[in-house]
Amino acid sequence: VKSERRTKLDYMSGGPIAEGLPRDRVALVAEADIDLPPGTYSVRTISDDGVRVRMDGEAIIERWTVHESAIDTAPITGGKRRFTVEYYEAGGFAELRFEILRR
Repeated sequence: VKSERRTKLDYMSGGPIAEGLPRDRVALVAEADIDLPPGTYSVRTISDDGVRVRMDGEAIIERWTVHESAIDTAPITGGKRRFTVEYYEAGGFAELRFEILRR
């Protein structure tokens, strides 16, 4: 078990996603409170392997399978939001990116 504070989720590696972790069979959970100005946005993930995103406790992205690099999006609106991102790397190449884009 390892705990870190990060300003973004952006991992891409043929090796470990962070120092001190194994290359394969790794999972992470990231949580953040974000206050978005009024407007419309998209949450976008790029993942290889499984990813889940919850906003305010509700699932908005669910690709909880072993897969090659894939992009998923979900529309959201501004306001105070609580995000939880779950990710696992089964084996091989590892990739996780979480973004909030203004539309």
